Amino acid sequence: MENKKEYPKTGIAVMVIKESKVLLGKRKNAHGAGDYAFPGGKIRVVGVL
Repeated sequence: MENKKEYPKTGIAVMVIKESKVLLGKRKNAHGAGDYAFPGGKIRVVGVL
């Protein structure tokens, strides 16, 4: 069995609004593919503070 540490799975999304316009991206390669959503992604743990 692989000894793998479990970390909370976290993500982030941002709302970019400029001149009454909102930035959206079309999702691909994930659940909701083809839908529009705010830009964002996963946060990867790279070290211990």
